[in-house]
Amino acid sequence: MDSLRYPSDFRDPGGRDGKSRGGRKWAGAFLIIALLLGLRALLPWFAEAWINHNLKDIAGYRAHVEDVDLHVLHAAYDIEGFRLVKASGSIPVPFFQADRITASAKWRKNLGKPLTADMEVIGPTLTLVHAEDERHSQLGLDLDWPEVFRKLSFLRVGRFHVMDAEIRFRDSKANPHVDIYAKDVDASLDNLVRTGGSHAADFRADGRVMGQSAITMRLRIDPEAERPRFKMDMALDSMALKPMNRALKAYSGMDVESGTLDMTTHATASGGRFHGKVRAQLHDFDMGNQVKEAFDEDKGPVQALKEGVVEGVGNLLEGRTEAKEEAGRNPPEMSFSGRFPDQVQEVWTMSGYMLKESFDKAVKTKGG
Repeated sequence: MDSLRYPSDFRDPGGRDGKSRGGRKWAGAFLIIALLLGLRALLPWFAEAWINHNLKDIAGYRAHVEDVDLHVLHAAYDIEGFRLVKASGSIPVPFFQADRITASAKWRKNLGKPLTADMEVIGPTLTLVHAEDERHSQLGLDLDWPEVFRKLSFLRVGRFHVMDAEIRFRDSKANPHVDIYAKDVDASLDNLVRTGGSHAADFRADGRVMGQSAITMRLRIDPEAERPRFKMDMALDSMALKPMNRALKAYSGMDVESGTLDMTTHATASGGRFHGKVRAQLHDFDMGNQVKEAFDEDKGPVQALKEGVVEGVGNLLEGRTEAKEEAGRNPPEMSFSGRFPDQVQEVWTMSGYMLKESFDKAVKTKGG
């Protein structure tokens, strides 16, 4: 019977050694999977650290993100809790904050074209503050916005979209203090990266001023110009003047009881200068009894006369507007032009400055 035994060095391939080799293979696979899962768990931490490191370079501001969540299969990631705060002074609210920012790779059929990212900012708030001194003001005149968002992206941003934004402007230096805002702002900025041929970046935005009046705005920007060069079109539809009364009183001396303003603006900027045209239509304009109150409160005959002239000119121009509407003609068009101040040398602050100039032209002409 002994001669029928297998040799001692013979091993069954399906025996313990085969099982051992199979076990090692499974152990190796599990180890690789564990390493990949561990790397996947650490990637958001590395991404968050990388972004926060980049944000340290923004001069005059402190920026931080709270969390980063990666979506590897979709080549996308979410940034939670982005805050941009002015480094100096004691301003109680951040200059800019956003609940969530999403960025995703934009794949192109032509591999010769650059890979870019689409970025979407959800629920942001921008708070502009004008105060007695620079330390307590935050207007962002020195802030390079494109550079800020480049620091939040691993790729060049080709398209930028903002949803449900709020923009607020507070002026504690004005008398009376001013607090105006726009809500429900949706905006997009397209074609930021050249993909062949000449191109211009296209910015579109719409929202509601003081939660009521619709405003739309479009910019055509040359992103490669040595100095900002762009065209701007803006339309304001039925802006109620009463909610804007503090701003009107502070900046133009008008104290309005009622009225609405329709306004359209077309302007261009190049070489540090701007020029444009604005059309304004005033409806149901009323300054109440403030002329009589001016005499009663001893404001003086000059101030009373000024307020009376303002109301009279406003009512006169309102009548002219209505007469032109009845005759089927366009409302009067006014020109404005000038040079940007030295501290206003960036597209977004320039466009804001031109909006202010066109609004001042419309209101002051309408109001005297």
